[in-house]
Amino acid sequence: MKGLVEIPTQGALQGAYEALQIKKEPLAPESIVLWSQWARFDPRLAEILVTHLGRNWRTLMPVFLNELLQRVPWPSAFGVLLYQAQEFGNLTKGEKLLFKKWIDCAMANIAPAPSQQFFIGLRALGGKLMREDAELSTRPYNQWGYLGREVLFNKMAQNTAPRGDTREKTMIPRRARLAALDALLENRTRVTVREYREKLHNAVSVRQAELDFESNLRLKPQGQTKGRTYAVRSKRRAK
Repeated sequence: MKGLVEIPTQGALQGAYEALQIKKEPLAPESIVLWSQWARFDPRLAEILVTHLGRNWRTLMPVFLNELLQRVPWPSAFGVLLYQAQEFGNLTKGEKLLFKKWIDCAMANIAPAPSQQFFIGLRALGGKLMREDAELSTRPYNQWGYLGREVLFNKMAQNTAPRGDTREKTMIPRRARLAALDALLENRTRVTVREYREKLHNAVSVRQAELDFESNLRLKPQGQTKGRTYAVRSKRRAK
């Protein structure tokens, strides 16, 4: 795998943070593309870049971005960032449709990466977190050939985000969700939707989590909707 000539230093990362968050003038597309490569080493930069792209994509020429992306080691990494900007940005339905066409142009002829961790050097090789990345990898990463589950959304903006924010998104495929639910039910007599969502790092909507519970034969609802818990039947009894 072809990589970067140099891994970004902490000073270089700090400079990128400040440029993305403080500077008022338009940023050079070359910098945006370079920082998309650095983002694989630094989740904070990835998050800041997603927020910036969600707010400023109209100022960038997608055809020129595509030309720049063809020259960097991991062009597909930009796709992960754009997917999350589209999903979690504060956009109207019409703006989302236009942004999708913009993304299609910017990412034209860019292939997904061969399956690999999105973030580099952040997980112990073969460790629990790396295994969970593979088992619970979400759509923004899967679509572009990566394994990952971090929601790269500005946490500071969540309190003012409209409905349709991360709480309303289901990013984990059904197969992976149900495997995680089976694991959660092991050696348990009772479980809640909240516990299930926490196991999936809240990358499943409340409604989808409820539907997953309702379709599981091992779970029996108890109590009213608010504060409802689910009793866990044994596997033999559930059959």
